[in-house]
Amino acid sequence: MLASPVLAEEYITHPRWDLTPGVVRDISVTQICRTKWGEDARGVTAAMKQNVIDAYRFDVNQCPLTTFRGKRVRRLEIDHLIPRSIGGADEEANLWPQCYEQVRPDKNEQENGAHKKDRLETYIHAELCRNPSDELLAEYQTKIRSDWISFYHEIYADEMELVPAREIFMPVKTIRHVSVRKGVSKKTVVAKKRRHADALTKHRQAKAKKRKAKPAG
Repeated sequence: MLASPVLAEEYITHPRWDLTPGVVRDISVTQICRTKWGEDARGVTAAMKQNVIDAYRFDVNQCPLTTFRGKRVRRLEIDHLIPRSIGGADEEANLWPQCYEQVRPDKNEQENGAHKKDRLETYIHAELCRNPSDELLAEYQTKIRSDWISFYHEIYADEMELVPAREIFMPVKTIRHVSVRKGVSKKTVVAKKRRHADALTKHRQAKAKKRKAKPAG
């Protein structure tokens, strides 16, 4: 059984289960792995995002300051609890507001934000598609839904082994589309491609190096 967090500050790092129980799509592992992580189209509208913010009574001003493109800003993401990359649905019951970087209530340090969750999602999607099975898919969905931070630490037992987010994300690629109906209006779709192979290789090399450095016996 899932236990909803009690303290208000915990809602930033974990969703409220009464508002975000997590929802999955009816999709197979084969279908999931046909699309690279982060390249499938999201179906989350601006209205859905606003509904989530209103339900949580949480906005970007409650996020800590972080450096982005040389400026100190507050950044918020309406995130999927169960990510689309492992079958999560574009429904409000699977969405929650998450700061990109999060300050722990008991420490003056930033962790457990959307960047950290993105790293976990990158890894588990690649692992799922390297050894595809419906059982592994169900396991990943359950673990990330129950407590994504505990799952993160299960995957990355040593924080020093973690591949930095900037090394996982490809440079932004901008694609312009022309509206068929109006013929003149344009919108820019920003697609970020993730480098699964590079991230996994670096992660495994770090683990191997750590094992080699341990004294025998």
